[in-house]
Order: sequence, then C-alpha cells, then structure tokens
Amino acid sequence: MTPVPLAGTGLPDEVMKTFRALGGNPSAQRELRRNFSTSLDDERLEALSQLGDGVEAAAVSVFADMWNRGHPLGAQHSHYKGPVLIVRGEADPFVTAEVAWQGRGGALLQRGLMYPRYRKSKW
Repeated sequence: MTPVPLAGTGLPDEVMKTFRALGGNPSAQRELRRNFSTSLDDERLEALSQLGDGVEAAAVSVFADMWNRGHPLGAQHSHYKGPVLIVRGEADPFVTAEVAWQGRGGALLQRGLMYPRYRKSKW
C-alpha cells in the first residue's frame, strides 16, 4: 500500500512546478532523488534514476498532477474492512506523518479502531 493518500498530497502549485519540470531532464531527476533519498548509495540511486529516464517528458507532468490531485474516490472512505499497514519512510519529505494521518488511518487511530502494528511506531 502506498502511503500517498488516494485523495492526493495536495501540495501547493509552486511545489508541483518542480516535479512537472523533471520530465526530459535526467540530471534534475537525479539531483532531486539524491536530495530526497536519505539512505541510497550511488549504485542504487542510479538504478532508481534510470527508471525515470525512459518516461516521456509530457507524461511526467501528468503523473505529478495525478499524484498531487489524487483520484475522486479518495474523497470517500474505503469499503474495505480488513487490516491496513501504512509504511512510509521516516525521512520522507512529502509523505510525512501528517499526510499519512490525513487518510482513513488517522481517523481510525483517533477513534481507537486501529492500532499501530508496532507499538513504538511514530505517527
């Protein structure tokens, strides 16, 4: 499960301009990944970066907007009643604890209907 809420991240347009501009600019993509990847060595960082090299520039902007604006189904609660595990990187600058909390998981935790899988987990 991705920690990015289905409703999107809701980042300001100024922030999203940076992401939209990454299409067709492999060096900018690498620099962004280098700045936001806290524990990747150069080899893994390059392997991850190569995945983005083949994406068409116009598609990058569309994907960034989809990630940010989300999907209309994100405005309603899921009908799924089973267990959920939300995994996010502790140093992730975008999917912060607050962003993860905004989703259904935060409401369930607040009402005592869901508990962190690992009691030492931080929200």
